[in-house]
Amino acid sequence: SPPCPASGATPPPPSPPSVVLSAKRAANSGLAVLIATSTDPSDDRLAEIVEAAGFPVMRGPLDDVLLRYVMATDDLDEDDIVVRLTADNVVPDGPYIDTMIAALARSDAPYLGPSHPADGLPHGLSVEVFTARALRDLRIDDIERPWPLGVGKRRRRRRGTLHSAGKQWR
Repeated sequence: SPPCPASGATPPPPSPPSVVLSAKRAANSGLAVLIATSTDPSDDRLAEIVEAAGFPVMRGPLDDVLLRYVMATDDLDEDDIVVRLTADNVVPDGPYIDTMIAALARSDAPYLGPSHPADGLPHGLSVEVFTARALRDLRIDDIERPWPLGVGKRRRRRRGTLHSAGKQWR
């Protein structure tokens, strides 16, 4: 890079995008990380950047986040634990995620996540952990309102258990 005109110093290299920094933080205790994004052309650059940084990408429908999660967990066993970090929760790192996984494993619950604002966590620290079975057992009819995994409202479709086809992620 050319020197900065005011100081003559060479500017620092550009920082990686927050998705890459977040993935590195999540993986810093050895967890496998997969980025689930959409097949929409607007996410092509994101997928390229993530793959160039060495993280696998799973792509699915833009308007069906739940289906993307189901697709991303297709090859997991029913009792495997899935970790959900969203784009606006960039702070969690591996040891914090490990703590959440251990807490879920000690409990009888299929899901462990924040309860804002009662949990007192600042924005950006949310981590959700759940079993692959809990994700697959969600019934489409139960998702008219915001659901436990925080995806938000979905329109009603057909009755039945969701099935998946995709790749593993944690």
